[in-house]
Amino acid sequence: MDRNGYYRHIELALADSPEGPDLVIDDGGDLVNTLHTRAAALLGNVRGGCESTTTGVIRLRRMAAEGALAFPVIAANDTAVKRMVDNTCGTGQSVIDGILRATNTLLAGKTVVVAGSGRAAAAWPSGPAGSGRRSS
Repeated sequence: MDRNGYYRHIELALADSPEGPDLVIDDGGDLVNTLHTRAAALLGNVRGGCESTTTGVIRLRRMAAEGALAFPVIAANDTAVKRMVDNTCGTGQSVIDGILRATNTLLAGKTVVVAGSGRAAAAWPSGPAGSGRRSS
């Protein structure tokens, strides 16, 4: 899907509720940005929201600093639980998925070397044993 198609789907989701959403749960800030720039008439019903990515939080903090953010948003990415779970489970898995898709290969029987520290790097060796990979 291209960029226009991506934003068209966001707009279609917003059009599904003519009075607009009550709460906005975003991942990257695109939904909040679209509400403010292309669907401002729907902002009146929004009581608040949350954002789960660093990029989205940066975008929303910039909007808030400029006085352009029309409703309160919780930066879920800043919570200890989100970092613990997402970095240990989500990031490790999304890195694996990205490599699989980019290289069109499987990890079964391959040796994976992880260079790094922190929870995201630590999640790699503890990944699903069913994949048949060896990690060090």
